Amino acid sequence: MDTTKAKEYVCQSDSLTLDEIKELQEKRLKVLVGYARSHSKTFADLYAGLKDSYRLEDLPITDKPLLMSRVDDWFTDPEVTSAGIDKFLKENTDPSRKYCGKYSVLTTSGTSGQPMQMVRDESHDSIHGELMAQRLLKGIDPQLLNPLKHKIAAVIFTIGNGSSYSSFKKMVKASGASESQAIALSILDPISSIISRLNDFQPDTLTGYPSVLADLAYKQLCGEMDIHPRVIACSAETMTREHYRVMREAFGCPVLNNYCSTEGGEIAMSCSEGHLHLNMDWIIVEPVDENNQPVGEGELSSGVLITDLSNFIQPIIRYRVDDNVRISHSECPCGNKLPIIEIIGRKGGNINLCGKPLNTFHISAMMIDENDVLNYQFVQTDANTLELRATLANSGQNTIRERICQRVSSFLAQNGFPEARIIASDLPLIKNSRGGKNRHFPPMEG
Repeated sequence: MDTTKAKEYVCQSDSLTLDEIKELQEKRLKVLVGYARSHSKTFADLYAGLKDSYRLEDLPITDKPLLMSRVDDWFTDPEVTSAGIDKFLKENTDPSRKYCGKYSVLTTSGTSGQPMQMVRDESHDSIHGELMAQRLLKGIDPQLLNPLKHKIAAVIFTIGNGSSYSSFKKMVKASGASESQAIALSILDPISSIISRLNDFQPDTLTGYPSVLADLAYKQLCGEMDIHPRVIACSAETMTREHYRVMREAFGCPVLNNYCSTEGGEIAMSCSEGHLHLNMDWIIVEPVDENNQPVGEGELSSGVLITDLSNFIQPIIRYRVDDNVRISHSECPCGNKLPIIEIIGRKGGNINLCGKPLNTFHISAMMIDENDVLNYQFVQTDANTLELRATLANSGQNTIRERICQRVSSFLAQNGFPEARIIASDLPLIKNSRGGKNRHFPPMEG
């Protein structure tokens, strides 16, 4: 699929009503399911008893353990194998080179477990590239993403073949840019080092994870950093309203946000109001509870089921991701008719506190209302104790931390954990060396 055709497909929904977009979504789903059923042994088995007149809800739910257990049967091209991908990733030094001459290969960050390989075909790459160009970057000078015209700095996880780092390397390779034009800084470096390099580099475009860029914005407001980017582009992690406010105040430029995943691609993109709008013509997102039952509009989900309607080589159909989201169809001042999705965070799962399991989802939900909090972690220091570490964008930080600790302690006492201790700490957040993204409940050491 060439760029012209992909642009035509992406722009097609501009003139459609929501009902018409849903009809288009259903047609694309039928094509994808039919192809997966015919070319992937995994999906052929999953859909063995599926009737021709099926609905989306009739399709079996998939997840990482299920698909990884049959990974070589998952691919729809017999030329693609997990062993071949491993060999390609180990030997390939050219980020623009295609696996089997036609496929992009990425790995998930591994933040919540073992990294997973994802293969993307030309259909996916073309469609999602145009989603970026026609929606996320609408109204933005496209040359700001050209390192030969403007200096670009990415503050990301710079190890392995993660999506953000792979995309950055491909951009640099394709443009022929030098280190004086485009730099990738590791979020595992000390923040003082990152600030120093950004001050020296003076980027026109700054990209990275929202939690990291919000920390840098706070440093800018405090006078510890002095850069003047013309655009901020965030992705791969939750961006809260407080993140958005602080970055806008600190840098005074457009702040773009992209809710994406290595498995699903470009799921939602920000508008001029800072809201995320679902790319529902190409991605189906189903908010669900812990039992994979749908939640109502405006309700907080325990997870989402994602279907990428453009990837035919490694189909993602009703794929469970433990992201906590809320979806609404309220009107946005920007005029975009697509639904608004609010990404609250990633489900923490269960931790063992006071000798019994605690579902951290409930504490994460409580933290939604803490508007002064840029980033936070509850670090378990012993069997009964959680230590709150937080980056706050306000004065009176100790007071805010203590109030949060009291609130969480009260909740736990009322829900079967009276022995639990929640204490405030001014220690820095623990960096995640596996995937880079902030983890609200990092595993207890030892």
